[in-house]
Amino acid sequence: MDAILDTLSSDFGGANRLKIISLFGFSAMPKQSTLQIFGQKDENSFYSPFYLYSMKQAIEEGYI
Repeated sequence: MDAILDTLSSDFGGANRLKIISLFGFSAMPKQSTLQIFGQKDENSFYSPFYLYSMKQAIEEGYI
């Protein structure tokens, strides 16, 4: 967590360390309302996650 704080602090002003950081992770299939808040709209006006972390990737990395 300290490494994340240091990295984000340097990205957002250097000397001022961020006091509050929110990290969000979603599993399974998010509802449409969640995608509208945290996703991105494509050229057909559909919302999709901005990043996909597949089960295959999690298994290969030893998290599952």
